Amino acid sequence: MKTLVHLSSHNSSDSLTFSSDGQLLASGGLDGLIQVWDVSSGSLKHTLEGPEGGIEVIIQYINYNQQTICTGSEDASLRIWNPKSGENLHVIRGHPYHTEGLTCSTITSDSTLAITGSKDNYVRVVNITTGKLLSPLWVVTSLLAHTDSIECIGLGQSFQWAATGSMDHRLIIWDLQHSSVRLTCEHEDGVTCLEWLGSSSRVATGCMDGRGMREVQLGQHTVRSHGREVARTHMHDWLMLLLLVAIEIVMDVIHPFYRFVGKDMMTDLKYPLKENTVPFWAVQIYSSLLPILVILFIYYRRRDVYDLHHGIL
Repeated sequence: MKTLVHLSSHNSSDSLTFSSDGQLLASGGLDGLIQVWDVSSGSLKHTLEGPEGGIEVIIQYINYNQQTICTGSEDASLRIWNPKSGENLHVIRGHPYHTEGLTCSTITSDSTLAITGSKDNYVRVVNITTGKLLSPLWVVTSLLAHTDSIECIGLGQSFQWAATGSMDHRLIIWDLQHSSVRLTCEHEDGVTCLEWLGSSSRVATGCMDGRGMREVQLGQHTVRSHGREVARTHMHDWLMLLLLVAIEIVMDVIHPFYRFVGKDMMTDLKYPLKENTVPFWAVQIYSSLLPILVILFIYYRRRDVYDLHHGIL
């Protein structure tokens, strides 16, 4: 392996990212500086430093494209930079933004929105052209909200879906349009990295259990992993549908033959009801209510899993 260019930068670099055209490289270090390099010549184009001056700001991540450099820091701030001029365009911090150090982010390809994650368990969407906070993607009381530090964020090709991984062992798919959770996938350990696979509806994840990569196919509710099943499969939907159809058919077959159900049965409605009998019209009501009750039972038992079949395909 041959070294093409050697860049002498920070004492310790913990974040690197290339521009979309591969011509520039941005590096962040524990010294709180961001350096922008020309890859072909190895020359330093800009050194970006936060307004704190001598106060050390730990750069947790850098996102970079041709128009914007987005840096997150341990001081819970998000800074937006112009990579060509080195100008600090916006500093986003304080309420209602994150309260603890930022850990990950992603930027839309048009450089208008940034989605950031933090140690405070929250995910935020920010308009980085104005510095205005758009929408907090969190529900404090919901079982579907992350309960530990956000470690990775990925944005779907259409920008409608975002995926977040956390140390709470969960991969969560968000509907950005409605600021709501659409799917939760449990893992055996903390989810530390993820990647949307091209323009498909698949997300690959890696976690700390050391068992390799998991692949989540959102459109068919399938998860390929070395651990236990973590999402409802498409087969489960079909089985439940067939079960409900079978119940309905059985009920429709029964009630034309029996006017009454119970220990005693009568043959004509003009006679009074005997003990332990049910009128035939009740059977039809029961046959309609039973599938509904089954559906509600399944929904509340599995309310932590959302159906993406109609939302994505």
